[in-house]
Amino acid sequence: MESRPVRLGWLSLLLTVIILCLATLSVLSFSTARADLALAQKQARQAQSVYALECAGQQWLAELDAALAQAGDTAELDALPPHGTAREGPGVSAVLEGADGRSLSVFAELTADGGYRVIQWRQSAEWAGEAEAPALFGTLREG
Repeated sequence: MESRPVRLGWLSLLLTVIILCLATLSVLSFSTARADLALAQKQARQAQSVYALECAGQQWLAELDAALAQAGDTAELDALPPHGTAREGPGVSAVLEGADGRSLSVFAELTADGGYRVIQWRQSAEWAGEAEAPALFGTLREG
């Protein structure tokens, strides 16, 4: 009996292409998963910062409540305001700073019945990005 050589030319080429495609897709999915993880961690840090400032703002309002309860009228409130409070016309304001450059601006208008009404509650953050976008393929040089 005579043995014939097995011809695997097209089959081995097809399997090689399939293996290369699977390897490429696995590398791409791994790098995408790492990027998603980094983005989720960044978003979690930002959300934590936002809610920490919200908590600090609520604590400031609680201190304002206590100061208003202790003061007989708004004239006596000047001696008892919460830390970081500034008197502005008919109300009081405060700017609370967060750990990552975020800030919370609060303005509460004092009412005649010894209470207050929150007029402004605004969070803001400083832009920490680059001054200009990075070049994708390097920089062009003149001359």
